[in-house]
Amino acid sequence: MFFCLIQGRLSASDYIIGEDELHQLLKEELQKNLSRETLFTPLPNNLKNVMLSPAHDPVFIMSKGDSYHRAPFDKVLKSVLSSEDTFRLMIDGEVIGWGDGGEIVITGDSTQKGAIVDKDNVIDIRIPKGLKYQEAYQLKGQWFYRTSEGIGKEGLDPIIPKDVIQNVKVINTGENLIVLPVRYFSDKPGDYDIYLIRPEGETFEKFTYKNLPFGGIQGALRCEDGRWIVIGSKISFFKEEFDAEPKEEDIRAVLEAVKNKEQEKLKTLLANISLFPHQYFQELLRQLRDMPVQYRNLMNIESSFISYMSSIRNINVADETQDEKQREKIKKVLDNSLERMRKSIKELDEITEMLSPFSPQRIVELLSRQFQYFDGQWIGNIRVLEADNANAALLMLNYADNDSGEILQGIFHLGNDGHLKEICSSEESIFFLGGHMNFVRDNQGRMIFFAPQKGLFLVDQGKLTKIDQSPTMKAMQNLLGCDRHGRLYFSQNRTTSGHIRYSGRQIWVYKEGFEGLKEEPVKQLPAGVTTVLDSKKRIWFVGYPHQPDIFSGLILSSRSEQKSVEFIEKEIVWPNRKDIEEVMKKDDTRQYLDRQGGNVFCYENEKLCRYPVNADQSEAQIIPGKSDSVYICSRSNRLPTYVIEENKIWEGKDLHELAEKNFDLLLRTAPDRCYIEGVSLEEKNAKGNTKICNYKDIIWICDNNKIEAYKDAKPLFIQKRLELDDGRTNISSPKIFGPVILKGKEKMMIMTNPSYVQDIFWAILGKEGISIERSPEPSWKWPDCYRLTDPGKLACLPLVDFESGRVFYYNGGDRVWSTIDGKRYARIPYSGIPVFVEKEKDMVVFRNEDYYGYRFMGKDICDIKETYVKDLEIIYREKDGQVVCLGPEGIVWLEPDDELVYNIIYEKKIDPRYNLLDCIGKVGEDLYVLSMDDKRRFCIIVIERLPKSETKENET
Repeated sequence: MFFCLIQGRLSASDYIIGEDELHQLLKEELQKNLSRETLFTPLPNNLKNVMLSPAHDPVFIMSKGDSYHRAPFDKVLKSVLSSEDTFRLMIDGEVIGWGDGGEIVITGDSTQKGAIVDKDNVIDIRIPKGLKYQEAYQLKGQWFYRTSEGIGKEGLDPIIPKDVIQNVKVINTGENLIVLPVRYFSDKPGDYDIYLIRPEGETFEKFTYKNLPFGGIQGALRCEDGRWIVIGSKISFFKEEFDAEPKEEDIRAVLEAVKNKEQEKLKTLLANISLFPHQYFQELLRQLRDMPVQYRNLMNIESSFISYMSSIRNINVADETQDEKQREKIKKVLDNSLERMRKSIKELDEITEMLSPFSPQRIVELLSRQFQYFDGQWIGNIRVLEADNANAALLMLNYADNDSGEILQGIFHLGNDGHLKEICSSEESIFFLGGHMNFVRDNQGRMIFFAPQKGLFLVDQGKLTKIDQSPTMKAMQNLLGCDRHGRLYFSQNRTTSGHIRYSGRQIWVYKEGFEGLKEEPVKQLPAGVTTVLDSKKRIWFVGYPHQPDIFSGLILSSRSEQKSVEFIEKEIVWPNRKDIEEVMKKDDTRQYLDRQGGNVFCYENEKLCRYPVNADQSEAQIIPGKSDSVYICSRSNRLPTYVIEENKIWEGKDLHELAEKNFDLLLRTAPDRCYIEGVSLEEKNAKGNTKICNYKDIIWICDNNKIEAYKDAKPLFIQKRLELDDGRTNISSPKIFGPVILKGKEKMMIMTNPSYVQDIFWAILGKEGISIERSPEPSWKWPDCYRLTDPGKLACLPLVDFESGRVFYYNGGDRVWSTIDGKRYARIPYSGIPVFVEKEKDMVVFRNEDYYGYRFMGKDICDIKETYVKDLEIIYREKDGQVVCLGPEGIVWLEPDDELVYNIIYEKKIDPRYNLLDCIGKVGEDLYVLSMDDKRRFCIIVIERLPKSETKENET
């Protein structure tokens, strides 16, 4: 039996995990995972974030699944006070500020409550009614807060009200607060203000500057002489008033300086004019491009020079696996070309001194790319990494190398004297990835950089060093911070299967110096989203068009044995397509497939067969039939429908046309039951089959937005009868599944719109033919918000228990309703999203309104604890009671004991960059077919679990 029920011993509430118990479970799991001696360790489920103080102390935020109902503030405060010595675990609160002595400022729900929490002391803070504190700053022992109404002290009117500022960036220098209004990138000049709040005053100072020519404000520095430097898309000392646009005499002066080779004057002019967007100096760019012939020749030589320098650099950093002789040969050719260019440049003696960075071509190029000339350097793509104290800033930017002319990337220090100092430059393309690149300081003050798909890097003593470029590291998405023990925290977004909604975020801790995950080497077959198993356990899928690597695909073995796949072009007979037979005789099969774009594959016994049908990977639907047959349908009906039976293929416009013209074919091949997404996990090999079944020699079809039943190739006019009963001329979004056994009678269930429960019909086959009964409307107890597409509700299809006839509907919160016999309704409390039914009455549901986890709904209600502390998703149910789960490290098998406690009995670790999505089914005793997304395409893999006898030896 799958679940062992303890009858009459405990009440339902004794099995349900409460907030206090879950909080304790997560604390214990955190302690265990943080001390685990592995390189990467996934942190517990139900953690939505980790925040680190300036002293590198971690605060973990425990998430509630329902974002609409926050935990009461007293529980938030209690969870912080009961935290461990090494970390804090807070229930559903927010950290809005950090104190100098380790204090944290927390807020809770919408009751305007907050507190400043030290290790043992709590100071309550009053939040104005209707507002919420967004940030807190401690300045010389006093606390300031920012709300939507402005910035000020607790309980007082804002010092800077909202009508003065809107979106702001606040810098706490320790002496005062600097408030910078956020100004986004703009091509037009505008006025800009800087506000300064002193701790002893109740007012602010305002510094106004007019016609600031750039946007994207990221920070500001206060110089020793009282001037300000603003950092945005450009860097500039503030002036009381900038020019609204470049002056005509400045443009003429630039042209004259270029012609007369006056570099010092040119530097001064470019420092001013390069602040403006290039739309203001189009005439300058045009005239520079029209310089005399010798200048244009120089531009061509210079462009070739830069190109060859870049090519040489690429060869020098080429992969060591490339052929050494070939690399040397290419390098010699480039060296010879470079030498010839140098000779050509020497012939232009009169302009050689005007090479990079002040040649006309370079000025045109850099101004067009929005570079500016600042402190003797062409710079662009500025990103502020640190600017917390307003005395200095750490910048990452692009700059033009003065020797080679190449655009390089580097890290610079900008001091309050207005000078740039290079800290590190690199040819590694890890910089400027927008919001995807992360920078933190570790516990030793070193600079740590992380970029997804590239890895982890360290900047120390002016050098960029690779720390970790493993597949696991590259699979992470964000670097969150570093604690006082040197542990790094990462987050990874997860793609989940359709029937369950997760937060989609997994938090990992990285501990340098330990062993990495012992991952299985994954080899896969490139496949589309649609993958199914037929009755003979063959794997059918629609592949990607024009994909040659499918011919050399490999299948994974748990013992790391790579089994070669034999590729077969299937020779097919088209009984109803004589013209296709002629095409196949005249043309090569592969050329025909390339022209048509058809890619339907079947994998069996290490052989991969390709069928020449015109299937579309994005919309194809595969339905396993009987007698070794399979249906290839189109979800949008833009492409034909095919039936493949052994070595024959039949084609029709849709299933309705096949039913009228090839009724005997469908009678022979149609499956005995229609399934629907969200069914019992045992039947996932038929996932998505909602189109056809053979019900007592009557073919039921739901295709092309039409429902019909056929007997002896003649329609029984089901659609028209439904429209009459429903009172509408058009039936939308129809679904069929069944037959369902209701009180000993088999009935077909029809849904004309999945969003409304009253649109359910039951078709019954009797002596007089097919009768249709409309399910009665629910009683007044049925919730008014049943529309599953309402905001905050999960739009999912019902779960059907075909044996008992019960249909389960998820209605958000903990509400599940069911029809008992097609006529009566019952509410199942303490529930969640129905996953599968056990023993006709018991059900397993997924909880995501309070916390993420699974619950067993039987005579006794119990939570499956492992799924609350580990990020596990049930994907398959074994006949012996075990369940197969997807986890952040791979696949996990759980087994219940007599106390309804689930324990991990076996794990199989998979490279985290391969995002496992779902279990398609089993093809052998211990062979599981799974779908995955490796960030580039969908694939299928076959995972082999070791037999139980070998499992124990492996664990030992």
